[in-house]
Amino acid sequence: MSSKQNVTIAASATGTTLTPRGSAKPFNIGYAVVVTSTFTFVTEVTYDGVVFHELDASGTVNVDGNVTAPFAGIRVRSTAGAGSAVLTILED
Repeated sequence: MSSKQNVTIAASATGTTLTPRGSAKPFNIGYAVVVTSTFTFVTEVTYDGVVFHELDASGTVNVDGNVTAPFAGIRVRSTAGAGSAVLTILED
């Protein structure tokens, strides 16, 4: 059964870190970021909950992708612009 989580991020903010349940074997998570207005962002993952690494370069358009290497959390960080973004992860 799939597990879905999402969080909305406002401009000039860092979104809440979504934590995968981690029980799926093999690890496979799909993600999507849907933006409004001129929201510019970076998608980041963490392996330890402290240091974040860029997953997607800064963008102003909707993005999606998948990750098969385990991580501890994923978030969106606003870098400029107005509007908002919604980060959704789907774990299967």
